[in-house]
Amino acid sequence: MYLYYINYKNEEKSLCHLEMKSLFGVVPNDKYFITDKYINENRSPFIKYMLKILDYSNNLEELVNKVKLRELKIESYKVKFLDIEKDIDFENKHKIEGIIGYEIIGDVDMYNPRVIYGITKIDGVWYFGEYSKNNKPWIEHSLRPCQYSNSLSTTLARTVVNIAVGDNYNWKIIDPCCGIGTVLIEALSMGLNIVGSDINPKVVEGSNRNLRFFELPEVASLKDINEIEENYDVCIIDIPYGLLSRTSKEEQQKILNSARRISKRLVLLSLDDMTAEIENAGFKIIEKCEAYKKNFKRYLTLCV
Repeated sequence: MYLYYINYKNEEKSLCHLEMKSLFGVVPNDKYFITDKYINENRSPFIKYMLKILDYSNNLEELVNKVKLRELKIESYKVKFLDIEKDIDFENKHKIEGIIGYEIIGDVDMYNPRVIYGITKIDGVWYFGEYSKNNKPWIEHSLRPCQYSNSLSTTLARTVVNIAVGDNYNWKIIDPCCGIGTVLIEALSMGLNIVGSDINPKVVEGSNRNLRFFELPEVASLKDINEIEENYDVCIIDIPYGLLSRTSKEEQQKILNSARRISKRLVLLSLDDMTAEIENAGFKIIEKCEAYKKNFKRYLTLCV
């Protein structure tokens, strides 16, 4: 079993819940949930940490005995109390850490341990396991050499990719309006199978430069979505909307029509609610939410 702790701002709640539903098949009732399904904690910007549960009990003393019976031997370790319910004071947290740590064979290292063990209490049940913190690998991706003011943030791009594919790691993905390559970077960094294209040669060049910077495959090509013939499992589109590009409503509809032709599934980001255009293209909407960048709102629509 695995315990995941998530966090989000109020305006991100629906986006986070849609991502969790896509990855785990559940919508959390709180900012934590326990599941039998393993997803690497670095996949989602909303996951703060994961606890691989080794033992649990309704009684702390019984849990300590279970840990003792494991005869854990590790070169260096640390025990961390995960204060999910916020009902145990500072002194008792450290006391519990010490009680658990006493049953582990090895050297305590508070700064650079080989393994971090976590202990927590939820609804009267004590849980012990291996703790893994999200390392936020997407942060360094914001340091890409080529930038574009209207591009998605790396966190939103990563979330969109997760919503698009869930745990379908072998799906073929395309971003046919890839711009500077933010979605491509996040997908490739997670080991996913994606290609991108755009009609602007400068942004295609910039996209491949960004990919090269992070030692990722240069998968962006100069191509109009209306000319793409290959089929894909899912299409991710941050649709051009005319602020810095000249894209008419008719051209947007053509993009959606082509997306329907080449893909089984679509994740669309748009400035306006494009329900009518999506349905005109032949897609069925299965989920909708909103994504924010400061005061800048985008509609996110998941379609099949």
